[in-house]
Amino acid sequence: MQQPVTMSVDNNGIIRINFFGDLLAGQVPAFQSAIQAGRDFVKSTFEKSGKKVKILLDMTKFSGNYNAEALRILSEFAAGNKDYVYRTASFGGSDKVKTAGEIATLLSGRENIKIFNTEDEAFVWLQE
Repeated sequence: MQQPVTMSVDNNGIIRINFFGDLLAGQVPAFQSAIQAGRDFVKSTFEKSGKKVKILLDMTKFSGNYNAEALRILSEFAAGNKDYVYRTASFGGSDKVKTAGEIATLLSGRENIKIFNTEDEAFVWLQE
């Protein structure tokens, strides 16, 4: 089964987080585990570089089907890494995906998260 989230650091030092499939009740345990690993990944990347990190969320393969628990986990992830993140940009996905992103952003209390239509737009904003 495909993991709901994968993470990596690209050649520009940007943490890339890719979302896949659904985030419904059956996927929540794997999502919770991946997000916990993500917290550690973001913090260790920050500690290694000594600079706040940039995060790029790729939602192009996320179905937009999620439950409230998954949204809570995502918003807590965003809130919990605010001390380590310069900016987070999300791109791709349906209007439903973008609405979920806006809700998670509001719940996180972060003001340095933006949602874009394309990867190019998101990348340019991260580099500002």
